[in-house]
Amino acid sequence: EAEAGEPTRRRPTAAKRQMAWVSTLAPKDALGTENADLYGGNTEAANVVQALSLVPAEKRTFFALVDHQYMTGPQMYDFENEIRSITHSQIELVAGRISALNECVY
Repeated sequence: EAEAGEPTRRRPTAAKRQMAWVSTLAPKDALGTENADLYGGNTEAANVVQALSLVPAEKRTFFALVDHQYMTGPQMYDFENEIRSITHSQIELVAGRISALNECVY
């Protein structure tokens, strides 16, 4: 259900066009700003992680949900310690198949 009110229209001042037609905040440009937490101090991040950075509050909310439903950022790169009932590879296989069936073109 939509909430009443106006959007904050807050956007990072350091956001710029860099990887697509929409402006994003690069991890290196977030360091030392009010949005430094968006990348956990990392200076690099995948495009999909940067995609919502123009709206920092939404990026935080989205990835907080992803952390609970999928796995956290550090867990994504820890292939030695699988924590789910199925392996990381199996999760990616299921996700890829579902994307193909739904005709996602990411």
